[in-house]
Amino acid sequence: QSMFRSVAPRVAGLRPMLMACRQESVWAKMFGGEKRKQELARAKAELKENITTNFTKDFSEFRVNRGKRSEAPAHVCQPRDGVAVPRIEATSLAGTHIKFPDALENKVSLVVVGLRFIGHKVMDKYRTPFATEFASNPACQMIELPIIEQRLFQPFQRVFENSMRSSMDPARQRQVFMISPNADQLKDIRNRFKLYNALTGYAALVDADARIRWLAHGEPSQLEIDRMLECTHVLLASVGKDKSKTK
Repeated sequence: QSMFRSVAPRVAGLRPMLMACRQESVWAKMFGGEKRKQELARAKAELKENITTNFTKDFSEFRVNRGKRSEAPAHVCQPRDGVAVPRIEATSLAGTHIKFPDALENKVSLVVVGLRFIGHKVMDKYRTPFATEFASNPACQMIELPIIEQRLFQPFQRVFENSMRSSMDPARQRQVFMISPNADQLKDIRNRFKLYNALTGYAALVDADARIRWLAHGEPSQLEIDRMLECTHVLLASVGKDKSKTK
């Protein structure tokens, strides 16, 4: 029941957006033309599929293990086994524009990813200790990627961004990039970052060649946080940029 209560407000929070989409649908029927009506029909079908199939599956798993399938690895993978980051273009909450993989080259990056607002708290569990440990090292950077995966909600991206911006420190806004990928892009992002369950958060350490070398998901234990920090030191040392205080 406690898990349901934590998710229920997020589901209930979709009601205003659904009402707005319903109003837009009426407007489209009157003035939007056939193309817009078809786009809305596809978006509604996609939302129905997401709710009836994907959300049900994710929620069932979340009730059992809170989306935590395995423990984060103790070591980074070998460079040859690293997966290239997906190609992404995005603008931060502060207005800066970036492109993956270009923005990740020549630095060690922690990229935290979430598909639902409920996963943002999990993203913070990785982000905060990383920022504390490596804030003074210019060879490190943090990237936050909140993703709007459903096309029906993508027109509301500015609303979501304004909401996040209003409660976020200006310095942090430079590292938050909300994206609304198309279906093919989303599939590629989910595969490369291994986003199994939409109800939790994810973390990836990316090396200076923009390869994903370490992945974690779900609520981290202290052991997993220690592993993340140690793996970051390893990646920095491999390019001679470990200026942080070694433990």
